[in-house]
Amino acid sequence: MIEELSFAMVQEALKGISSVKKIKLQDEALTFQYNDKDGDNVTSIVTIQDDERLLCVLMIPISEEHFVTSMICANAYNMRKDAHGTFAYSTQIGDKPFIALEAHLITRGGISEAALKQMLRNFISHIDTFESTMISAIQELGPDSSFLKSSDGESFWGVLGAFFNGYTAASVAQHFRLTYRPNWSFQLTRCDRAAPVG
Repeated sequence: MIEELSFAMVQEALKGISSVKKIKLQDEALTFQYNDKDGDNVTSIVTIQDDERLLCVLMIPISEEHFVTSMICANAYNMRKDAHGTFAYSTQIGDKPFIALEAHLITRGGISEAALKQMLRNFISHIDTFESTMISAIQELGPDSSFLKSSDGESFWGVLGAFFNGYTAASVAQHFRLTYRPNWSFQLTRCDRAAPVG
């Protein structure tokens, strides 16, 4: 049982993963490169947060014109049944937008060496799926301006419907109660938990 996690332990666990290379400790973080399915070396960061959580993150820069698109794509990734133990989101660092893949391991109370290795392998095994989901979805949806131009939201819902496997507003309404207001404010609740909207 590992009571207190160190970067040396994480570095040793990463060395046991054949697709990982160039592991470096810099400024209270480990960086490593993973050779993805396209042969690109993708850099990820591993940090220890508050001595109780291991955080792995991969940040992919995107253009400003795809920021809303990237939020939709991140949600699509998070809805995948095979996204176990990882999650995606859009963020900005300074004025630069990114889409991120992240995974956490709570270390409070101790962890096994096997749990540490499995968490790292799981994160790395999701990089290719994450990249292919994001790239294909961003290419399919296009820039934000292509679907945010409509004042009534029709283009926006049309793109979402086409993207999410043909779901339409009617099929979404079967599972959710959605109230749209012209100022782009939405109220979304599960129908099985919703009170009638009057």
